[in-house]
Amino acid sequence: MDALAEHAVICDMVRAAYAGEAPGLPNRFLEVGAFDGGEQSPVRPLFDAGWTGTYVEPGPQNFLRLLKEMGPQQRVTLVHAPLVLRAGLALFFDDGGGQVGSVDLDHVRAFKAAGTKYTPYLVAGVTPEQLVEHFGGPDGWRMLSIDAEGLSVDLLRVFPLRRMKDLDLVVVEHDRRHDEVAGLLGPLKFRSYSDGEYNSVWARGTAGGRLESWSQRAGEAQS
Repeated sequence: MDALAEHAVICDMVRAAYAGEAPGLPNRFLEVGAFDGGEQSPVRPLFDAGWTGTYVEPGPQNFLRLLKEMGPQQRVTLVHAPLVLRAGLALFFDDGGGQVGSVDLDHVRAFKAAGTKYTPYLVAGVTPEQLVEHFGGPDGWRMLSIDAEGLSVDLLRVFPLRRMKDLDLVVVEHDRRHDEVAGLLGPLKFRSYSDGEYNSVWARGTAGGRLESWSQRAGEAQS
């Protein structure tokens, strides 16, 4: 399954996980690595349903697209910064508006070897803890999506997941670090409902129950 098809399935899963839920506070979403906030965004179904949320995007060209797409929307907040493991200045490698800009050196080296051109410069990085606390603390976040180009699993590790009691759906770019993702989310009673080529989808609670039903229906349709 290619990336576009995988994202389409994830969006279907998000719709199923929150079917019938009313938008508005305290329910909200957080997307790290939002690109342009378009139809490929895992949180797009929630935005379209009227939810509030926060988009984080470090790339300047992508952020301008995101601003054009979402800027007039008063119910969402846009953050132009990379999420990092330690607060302070971070070296961001800008890919000129593509989808592989990153602060992760191993990621950058791999894509440079494949021909990607980068422009490096320093930016102010924000940690997951700082981000969550700036927006009122750990309560109310229902969905978390992380696509941070080589740093997603490491960022997941430092999110205050144990304090995010309302969180019931996580989409994370796994970078083939499946066991690490399971080790972080499994003990918090999350269950994996999809483990695609690029992303994993984990859920618990009411969202998990709805995805369980969705998975059964999808399996019956394929049989």
